[in-house]
Amino acid sequence: MYPGFTDYSAPSQFNGPSSNDSPSSFGGTTPTGNTGLNYSNNTSEHIRLLSGAERKELEVPRELYVNIKMLEVLEKAFTFEKVSEPEYQLRTDNILKKMEKLTQILRQKNPSLTIETFIQEYGLSDCTWAIQRIKKGKGQEATGQNLHGLVATITSRFIKLPDYLLMNSDSAQVKDVLPMLQEMKQLLDMLKPHFSKPGHPFNLGDRFGPVIVKMSAMGLNDILSPEVVDEIQGLNDFAKNSFEVYLR
Repeated sequence: MYPGFTDYSAPSQFNGPSSNDSPSSFGGTTPTGNTGLNYSNNTSEHIRLLSGAERKELEVPRELYVNIKMLEVLEKAFTFEKVSEPEYQLRTDNILKKMEKLTQILRQKNPSLTIETFIQEYGLSDCTWAIQRIKKGKGQEATGQNLHGLVATITSRFIKLPDYLLMNSDSAQVKDVLPMLQEMKQLLDMLKPHFSKPGHPFNLGDRFGPVIVKMSAMGLNDILSPEVVDEIQGLNDFAKNSFEVYLR
């Protein structure tokens, strides 16, 4: 035993407070119940509930922060083809509109606030994907020059679908093929206002409806039968050839 050091090797030193110890010796009041814990009710005297205005003041920047994070994830998902273009456009526009509204609310208290200063203040500078989308504005629409981008996307999908079926002819699953068919229909439907003429509606997207309904009734892990694979390939070829006619 070294001089000046207390010997803690004896178990009796760690048996906790004895029956002779008073609660006051541990800095608390007499506990109630069998918990063995010592809480003071005096703490509640120092807690003040926030008013509705104060809660709203905290909620608005929190919601703006969350939306910027959501936009970052959405931009990455679209870039790596994890979300369809129609869904991306819809969700992006909704997020950007909400962010604009939230920013306007914050400006009522701080007129000099901008979305750029908010990003810096709340440590969001690493959300580079979201920042670029905010600078460019709302998601692209299938109008004007962006129509060419939509046509290019549809053309690539006409190639992607048969390539997948060819490489997975014996193992193609509903969960992989059904989203591709749904996306194809959505993309083609977006062209209706541009390609439809009086007496000649552009209804290529409608052609995918029956097979989508059929596959929606199947299990996601079901393997497509050779007959269904042939049906999808024939449908894709027909839609591709018809689409090329519209482009002439």
